[in-house]
Amino acid sequence: LRYVRGGHVDEAATATGRVFGSARWLARRMLTRRPFLLMVDAFDPHEPWATPTSYVDRCREPGDEGLLPMGDVGYTPVGDLTPTELRRVRLASRATLAMLDANVGRLLDALDYLGLSNNTVVMLVSDHGFHLGERDWVGKSAWRLTPELTHVPLIVRDPDGRGAGIVSDWFADTHDLPPTLLWLAGARPSRAFQGVDLSPIADGGQVAEQRDVTYGGYSNHSYVRDDRWAMVTNNERTGAQLYDLKADPHGRV
Repeated sequence: LRYVRGGHVDEAATATGRVFGSARWLARRMLTRRPFLLMVDAFDPHEPWATPTSYVDRCREPGDEGLLPMGDVGYTPVGDLTPTELRRVRLASRATLAMLDANVGRLLDALDYLGLSNNTVVMLVSDHGFHLGERDWVGKSAWRLTPELTHVPLIVRDPDGRGAGIVSDWFADTHDLPPTLLWLAGARPSRAFQGVDLSPIADGGQVAEQRDVTYGGYSNHSYVRDDRWAMVTNNERTGAQLYDLKADPHGRV
């Protein structure tokens, strides 16, 4: 990263600034190349939580005056951090997220300026979450695959406004994104994808496939869960943890 003005982060040198700057340039090029698919991976919000001071100042809460963001602390029990250190970690996370939000907004503004908003589907999806003190941990770990890590945003904006405001608790997964995007783009479905088309939800209908569970993994661990049970295990099938979400409504996993 490039630092300016006495150590402040230069936004143009961050992963988010560099990627979204290129994305806006590519969007301009799309005017003569339709249809198009533009995938933008910002990497942030993520360690090392390097963010310009302007976003840090914007995200301060009462009591944060004078605090500096705290970078990567690994996967750490909350008890190993002082209350001030925990506030610094949360400040760093909020500021990095604010920087990402601003850059997403600039890209959407570019689409609008170029006249692409009225015929372009926009989908926002995240990689994984991060513990910020929930369940007494800070960071992420393969063996603590809790909803804070695995339940990520999936937001779709259809230019025709289909499904506007609809929220669904169907067990969607990332492998459902390609067939969904194909349908929204009016392209021919492909048997190469194992996921399902989520677009019927936008019309108030039901997804064709019944899916009672969701699953995933990180590093050498996996999880599977439904509305009642959740299990995490390593891929050697040892050390499995099974949780009854009815008896434990806060879901320890």
